Amino acid sequence: MQSIATKNRINQITLLVFVTFLFYQLTNWVGGYWIPLSAIVIVTPFSTFLTFQKAKNRFLGTIVGLFAAILLQYYLRNFPEQLPVIVVMIAFTLGFVMSKDYKYYIAVVTLAVCLSFSYTNAPYTSFEPSSLFLARLMGVFGAVIIFLLLQTYIFGNNNARLEIDEAAMNLSHFIKSKYDSLLMNPTPEAAFNVAIEINDAGKGLAQLLETATLVFAPNDTVLEKPTQVMGITESIVGELLCFHAVDQKQLQSDIAKLTTFMRA
Repeated sequence: MQSIATKNRINQITLLVFVTFLFYQLTNWVGGYWIPLSAIVIVTPFSTFLTFQKAKNRFLGTIVGLFAAILLQYYLRNFPEQLPVIVVMIAFTLGFVMSKDYKYYIAVVTLAVCLSFSYTNAPYTSFEPSSLFLARLMGVFGAVIIFLLLQTYIFGNNNARLEIDEAAMNLSHFIKSKYDSLLMNPTPEAAFNVAIEINDAGKGLAQLLETATLVFAPNDTVLEKPTQVMGITESIVGELLCFHAVDQKQLQSDIAKLTTFMRA
């Protein structure tokens, strides 16, 4: 069953994509397809927090990639025989950054797309670095601006509050259920497996907290409960890794704290 935050986010994303497509249709801008395309990519994390982060990284990565493409295109005009070497280098770099920071990935992808466009259409079209730079940059910038305007003045932060509260609550329930199952077989091996599962489950909330300052002020009260839940989760993982069936005092204390949060 979908949560309230998920349902609200679906409606927000639908409106965002509609507005960007409407903007593209009304402006009749040839390069305007970059706006709805970038908007769709930006909202793929399906999280208000992660969308803010992805919007920032996509804009920065696009700028770096476009500048690199312009410089590399001028270089290849003077040394066209270097194209195979450049292609191999881009392929290896792309494979390396795929699991790294998103902005590096977008920078390399933008570089590859620009070079591909140039050489695929040759000799029917000539590569114009400045025009391509402006079209791609304005498209991504337009998508980011529309997203920020809708998020700030239409959507607001209420759904972000629901999202992070639900993440903290779901993690608390997960930890409690795993601890209850551990009590049926309280061995160090079972505790180790539970610690791994809880650590993996806590990564989602940890990621939201890392990007929360893009939405809320660092001292916002809405972050107090999720931050406490994350701290207790880390403590529980550490205790499970050093599990002793006869000494669970601290572990039980942390579980009791989570139970209190679940009832609040």
